[in-house]
Amino acid sequence: MKAMIDVSEHNGSVDWNRVGRGMAGAYVRVADGDHRDPTFGPQRVTEIRTAKLTWGPYYFGRVASASNSERNGRAEAQMAIGFARSGVGLIP
Repeated sequence: MKAMIDVSEHNGSVDWNRVGRGMAGAYVRVADGDHRDPTFGPQRVTEIRTAKLTWGPYYFGRVASASNSERNGRAEAQMAIGFARSGVGLIP
């Protein structure tokens, strides 16, 4: 069974065809708290799909921290879903 990799802006440009030789796909970071990952968007999703890889968005939550005015989990989840939807335009 092939594994999946974790991809974020820290990985820069990714050769998805090369990834596909050893991995099933990627978990793609949408955001880390209030910081949207600038590499998450339609281009990255299209590249992954073109390489016929499985993908899924993920969000690194920062619930109840001093930097976000102690935002609760519900507000954090709503923000994460909004980031995912607006960043891709491909998620219902």
